[in-house]
Amino acid sequence: MAAARKSKNKPAVSLVSGPTEVKTRGRVATLITGESEEGYRELLRDVTETVRPRDFIEELWVGDVVYLTWELIRLRRAKNTLVNARMQDGLEAVLISIKDPDSAELARLWRARDRHGTDEVEAALKHAGLSMDAAVAETFAMNLDEMERFDRMIMSAEARRDAILREVARHREALGAQLRNKTTEIQDAEFVEASGQPASEAEP
Repeated sequence: MAAARKSKNKPAVSLVSGPTEVKTRGRVATLITGESEEGYRELLRDVTETVRPRDFIEELWVGDVVYLTWELIRLRRAKNTLVNARMQDGLEAVLISIKDPDSAELARLWRARDRHGTDEVEAALKHAGLSMDAAVAETFAMNLDEMERFDRMIMSAEARRDAILREVARHREALGAQLRNKTTEIQDAEFVEASGQPASEAEP
């Protein structure tokens, strides 16, 4: 119940109405219309808390990871938006394929969420043994080149983000080795000093 009250009282997320810059260490991200600056900063906080950067280099990498993660979210949303925006064309193509004489008008009414038009579309598809899945598939097929470009951009952003995360792991491994070596040197020096043995006579 408390969680429900907290969610209810949570302020609405404001969306930017034009290009907005969000600056982090070594990175300036430009948000586009409809994106949330609060959402970006929340993602930055979450990634920072998870990675807990230990030095300036890792802070730069965190900024890059957040930027690329946001880019992935943006690309996936854009891909879905493209399908939804062009669904009317896909639906009309399916209705034409089943010889519906009112295909264009029915597709228009469906887009307008007209109840009568929606019922007519569902009836026509059902009569042909189809469903709205056919319209989705047709929409994908009609926009395959654009969809594949989105997929390539998504794969590229994922690969770049994952490469940075691997660099963070390698950086920490190397840093850990350096710290272990330095700690060993200090311990050896303290042992020699405590034993009163000259450093040149100490065991290597």
